[in-house]
Amino acid sequence: MNETQEIKAALRITADVLCWCTAMGFVILIFWFGFFVFGADFIYRIHSSLFQITREQFDVMMYFGMMFWKLFVILFFLIPYLAILIALRKQPR
Repeated sequence: MNETQEIKAALRITADVLCWCTAMGFVILIFWFGFFVFGADFIYRIHSSLFQITREQFDVMMYFGMMFWKLFVILFFLIPYLAILIALRKQPR
């Protein structure tokens, strides 16, 4: 196996890992959204007993948390995954 093939193999493994990370990141986001939609009152009661926050502040925190998580998954997992796939396809075989 020459050096080019080793690099391609390493990039394929990295792409697979990033693909799984992207999938798991979005699964976590879906669960978070589901908990927020169906269990928001329960979650708010727990957090409001620990911290002095209003319901509006809690909703904003959850919204920004989900937004940050989605942005994190896209920037650090999905975009590098797509970049590696593009780079592998442009390489001559």
